[in-house]
Amino acid sequence: MSDAWDWFCLVFWPRVRRGWRRRLLGMELRLCNLERCLPAGLSRVHPHAIGRLGERLAALHLRRAGGRLLWRNYRCPDGGEIDLVFGEGRGLVFVEVKTRARSGAIRPALAVNRDKRRLVRKAAWHWHRRIGNPRIPLRFDIVELVLQEGSPPRVQRLRDAFGWNEAQ
Repeated sequence: MSDAWDWFCLVFWPRVRRGWRRRLLGMELRLCNLERCLPAGLSRVHPHAIGRLGERLAALHLRRAGGRLLWRNYRCPDGGEIDLVFGEGRGLVFVEVKTRARSGAIRPALAVNRDKRRLVRKAAWHWHRRIGNPRIPLRFDIVELVLQEGSPPRVQRLRDAFGWNEAQ
């Protein structure tokens, strides 16, 4: 298979339906190959595609760490959005994923500014209200990914990156 086909399968794969379990396993195998070494041509990929690839790699990383993926790209009607919602133990983890195609002096987590945190909190509040159980513990994490051609992606998870209040 060509690199272009692998990129298409990883980045533009439609939402997985019940009958597509075998395809999901094949996609996870390709993600495992990408974890070892990223293909050449990464600099020519559209930034949205790099972001989607980063979200998929972050989800794979968090699942291997013992989390249960509950939702991807949750959007609430008020305009908030969350990249990944994970269940960990008896609590919920709302994850913001930041991916960069090259390493630089600025960390990807610094792109989660006050406005972005406000949107994530808004969506988390909406999700929490839908559940109907206010005693479930919540946490906000940030997963940073730095992708470079010819090397494995660098993944770093920041637990409790921010809280419900702006001061945190």
